[in-house]
Amino acid sequence: IQNAIDVVDDGYTIQVAPGTYTGDGNIDLDFDGKNISLISEDGPEATIIDCGDTERGITFWSGEDSTSVLDGFTITNGNRSSGGGIYIEGSSPSIRNCIITNCSADDGGGMYLMESTSSMTDVTFSGNTADNKGGGMYLYSSSPTLTNVTFSNNTALELGGGMYLQGSSPTLTNSIL
Repeated sequence: IQNAIDVVDDGYTIQVAPGTYTGDGNIDLDFDGKNISLISEDGPEATIIDCGDTERGITFWSGEDSTSVLDGFTITNGNRSSGGGIYIEGSSPSIRNCIITNCSADDGGGMYLMESTSSMTDVTFSGNTADNKGGGMYLYSSSPTLTNVTFSNNTALELGGGMYLQGSSPTLTNSIL
């Protein structure tokens, strides 16, 4: 998957076939500032990024904006110090139709957002854990828009099993915590 991301330019769409993707080039994917769409052909139940408890699934940290799209993936078994499943810093991608599950981190087991106004639609955070804060999601200086987002069975040892906020103002519509 990373090879495809590396060779396309802004505005392109990459379609990913059903399957379970693991190992180098298929985990810790970095959009590298490109405003592209990474879309699964058959949705999150059929297209899985399994991080093997050694890495995270996706990183957005190079100024990606809302035209940078992640759509239709399950990200599972991610493990990093911040953002076990997805890490977003200084970027605001659109995330749709995704499941982030069984990921862990010190902060932000499922997802860590810093200085982000990302939008998320039809996303599920389930069974993620944080050793400190934000089992499902950790927000730092961020104001994401969450629509039809579900947080279930996420845990944190300190604060914010579902979501932890620090200097953040998310907007939630039709969402379940």
